[in-house]
Amino acid sequence: MFGKSWLFYFWVYVNIKVVDVNDNQPQIEILYKSSTDTEAQVDEDAAPDSPVVAIRVTDADDGEAGRVVCEMTSENGMEYFKLVHDDGVSDMWNVRVKKPPRRDIAKEFTLSITARDNGSPEQKISFTSFKVIIKDINDHYPMFDPPSYSISILENTSPGTDIITVRASDADDGAFGDITYQIKSVLCVDTTA
Repeated sequence: MFGKSWLFYFWVYVNIKVVDVNDNQPQIEILYKSSTDTEAQVDEDAAPDSPVVAIRVTDADDGEAGRVVCEMTSENGMEYFKLVHDDGVSDMWNVRVKKPPRRDIAKEFTLSITARDNGSPEQKISFTSFKVIIKDINDHYPMFDPPSYSISILENTSPGTDIITVRASDADDGAFGDITYQIKSVLCVDTTA
């Protein structure tokens, strides 16, 4: 005789928890004032705390591994710029003016941003750099060289004869450094009397 076969089924519920590992680099995005800009610009007389750029830093990891801290470095810009975390938005940072960056000192600065996540056992780090162009303002007066001129001419000098050349310079760049000349008055002294 054949035995009866019985099939038994057991159901077991298994709860699987996937633990995120620190496998993503932080991503750094420089947000310029205009979407068409490729470098930051700031006036040389910009007030302290004036915005330069915003920086969005994200990390696709969960938990502590997704928490990112940023720092800024520069060979010559740390005196003039600072990196500030936007307390209201966890992934936003701002580069701001610390003190007015003088164009006579440098026409541009290169700032480097380092983003470091809080992963364990190994932190992931990302880097990026961007330029800050210092825009000139009209802050220099034209200067004559020499500062004053004196000439003597003969009384029978023909009209239209070149009698003197004057030179001036302006330390400002571009249109701010362009100089136009105009004769305001002529002082004639008769030395024969």
